[in-house]
Amino acid sequence: MRIGFYWVASHPSGFELLILTDKEVFFYNFVFALIASIFGLSACFQFWFHRAKKYNENSIAYFRQSSIFTDATGLNAIFLYWFANVSLAFAVFGGILQAWCYFQLYPGWIFFWVYIIVVLFMEMWKTIRKVAFRKSRRWILFSAIGIVVWSFLISRIQFVDYKEINNICLNSSVTRKFQMEYPESDYFGKTENRSLVVDIHLCFPFGVKMDSLPKVFVDQKESGFDQFYAKIEEELQKRSELDQRLLTAVLHIDKQMPMRYVKMLQESLTCSGLRKIGYRVFPAGQGVCTRTTSYTILRQLPPCSNPEISPEILQWNNTEAHPLLPIQLTPNGLYINGLLQNWQKMEFYIQKFITDHSNYLIVLEIEDDCLYDDYIKAFSTIFKTFSNLRNDASLQKYAKLYDDLSSEQQEEILKRYQVMIYEPKPVSANGTAFLGE
Repeated sequence: MRIGFYWVASHPSGFELLILTDKEVFFYNFVFALIASIFGLSACFQFWFHRAKKYNENSIAYFRQSSIFTDATGLNAIFLYWFANVSLAFAVFGGILQAWCYFQLYPGWIFFWVYIIVVLFMEMWKTIRKVAFRKSRRWILFSAIGIVVWSFLISRIQFVDYKEINNICLNSSVTRKFQMEYPESDYFGKTENRSLVVDIHLCFPFGVKMDSLPKVFVDQKESGFDQFYAKIEEELQKRSELDQRLLTAVLHIDKQMPMRYVKMLQESLTCSGLRKIGYRVFPAGQGVCTRTTSYTILRQLPPCSNPEISPEILQWNNTEAHPLLPIQLTPNGLYINGLLQNWQKMEFYIQKFITDHSNYLIVLEIEDDCLYDDYIKAFSTIFKTFSNLRNDASLQKYAKLYDDLSSEQQEEILKRYQVMIYEPKPVSANGTAFLGE
């Protein structure tokens, strides 16, 4: 039972077991040893009172025997049914809603386990006490002491090597084996269909300096930058033409990663044709969860060659026909329209620029030494601003939020508030443009 519960408390998308500490392992061993011992004693009662000796159906002895046997059988069946439902609810609540990011059954819910054990034990003795009266009290005390002592002794025996299981999980998980601290974001969505997702990790081993080349993993398998393009093409060839269009590359990138490596990764994805990507993030203000989450910022990369970007835009010639809002991310800070600004004012400048112009383009220039955390912070602010503007326009015109509108109504709002971002490259003639959500 305890092994099954341990497996139930695993993440559904990664099939990765919870990593328990020695204290947690002993606690769960002791709890499930108590439950197993109570079940064992109840089974003994069932066997004892269902033995071959028969009594007259009208006798008191027969009534006692049948009552104890029936109640013991019903208690075991009802408890197993109830516990299976609770375990399933915990798995769904924890797995889908990421509940264990914010609470765990131990140590915060110890009273829950104590309540289960006490109720189960006393229910087992309830019928016996009814028919035996005070004579059963000493046996309740003796059985309680015996169950606790036996459970404590058996809980010290490790039938399953949990440390070895933990080591296997740690060695097989990129997020645990390498530096992987996700950036936080105010704007995020979810990748619903895990079968149409390719997980790409970009991270450094622990203790390695940031000036060395990071490790790249495609679906938990290491692939260097020189092999990454071929690996993605191989992954695409496995899919049907329809799945290729729907496939999403979810990027797991440490927030301290220099942007030069992120640009290299995105360039390879763009040229391979896998243009639908999602940046894995944590919801801002909710703390860092030790479990893997499915929160992402989704975007569409442009084709490898983009003839729609004109030389005027590449040179940042700001005209009335093509008003530009230049935003620069440097190691020294955030620059908007060439002026150093704090992050709190970024949303205000973007909102004012979009409101004042119907034809606009946000030019986002990121220096190679910038951190990925700042890049996500900028993207999160831009997307959040557009989301707020869409909701305001939707409420004003239809008295509904943007997500609640029909597809025709959403398209109407989207024509006015379409995300238009251009990321120029410092050397190459072409830039990375995001034209469209």
